[in-house]
Amino acid sequence: SRVVGFGGRALSKGQEPKYMNSPETVLYQKSNLLYGYCHTKSKIKEADQVLVVEGYMDFLSAFQNGVEHVVAVNGTALTLRQLSLLKSHTKNLILGFDMDSAGKEAAKRGYELSQEFDFVVKMLILKDGKDIAEFCLEHADELKNIIENTTNFTDYLYQDILSKYDLNSHQEKRKLIIEFADFWKLIKSSLEKEAYVSKLSLDLGFEKQIIIDEINNLKLSKNHPAKRNNDDKVNNIQRLTIYDKLLGLMLEFPNLFFDTKIDLGQGEIPESLKDVYKLLYHKYTSRDGDGSCDFSEVVEELEYEEQTRVKVLSLYAREHYGEMPEENVILEIKALYKLMLEKSKEEEKRRLHRSLMEAEKHGDIAKIQEILVKLNSLHQ
Repeated sequence: SRVVGFGGRALSKGQEPKYMNSPETVLYQKSNLLYGYCHTKSKIKEADQVLVVEGYMDFLSAFQNGVEHVVAVNGTALTLRQLSLLKSHTKNLILGFDMDSAGKEAAKRGYELSQEFDFVVKMLILKDGKDIAEFCLEHADELKNIIENTTNFTDYLYQDILSKYDLNSHQEKRKLIIEFADFWKLIKSSLEKEAYVSKLSLDLGFEKQIIIDEINNLKLSKNHPAKRNNDDKVNNIQRLTIYDKLLGLMLEFPNLFFDTKIDLGQGEIPESLKDVYKLLYHKYTSRDGDGSCDFSEVVEELEYEEQTRVKVLSLYAREHYGEMPEENVILEIKALYKLMLEKSKEEEKRRLHRSLMEAEKHGDIAKIQEILVKLNSLHQ
């Protein structure tokens, strides 16, 4: 609850910039902080739900109109660090971003990141596409009711895509499937993927398999090396693990990655990726004195399957992080690494619990005590 920075908001129309913050410091890192969090975290836990909005005025308008389980991002899209602050209070997330194109993109990015923590995500939709501050000037009494009846985020996104195209035109249907493919990649659950393909099949009047084949043909550019793989391998793009993403970041931003002092070679990374990591790590540590690092030679040394994989991971990192400021990329690397360690710890706990049940079944007291010591150490 201590002040770490200041933010100002233009009050006159056309006044620029609209928002002005303190410059970033060691204490004030926008992507690490949520405006209002210290005042509302108990309300978030109590409601088992959090409304995430774009700016100070949206936060204040919601709060003063009785919606106290709210936080605001500070001029940036949601980050893994911000989501990790919220996950201990709730797994139910409502995105209350502006309804312009930038707000929609920020919402999509927020949804994608939130799936790392298994959030249930909904979308706040207000009349005439207004933001919360504008909406509350005339309809403040309706806000709480609208929030209580928010739409599932993926349902909102699906309907938004569907509304853009003429479903009587085959050309329009193809354009729709191209956009649907990007939406489909965001979804983590195989059951949800299946449900939306079935839904699109009914809405377009196509068989499901035709839509799936079309999506598979769209995933990579014609000349991309992974295009030569079969459909199963192409589908793997949609199931990138934390380890894959970290490796992609290392390929695309080697200097930033290694400057964080993160070491994936200490048993955390899966065996299937460990050899690739070691080769790249060796290349980096023995690079030229000018600090440059070109992994292309190493990539050429890999087996074809591995070459394809690292090229896809590099492409993923470029598309998702290429336009981020360097400091944000570093924060993403650190957040993914922390998440990787947490998942590794959870997997170890599950393994130990299975071993404990086995030891109890056989009455192996010494083994039980050994496992309990390890579990206690992990919990601490």
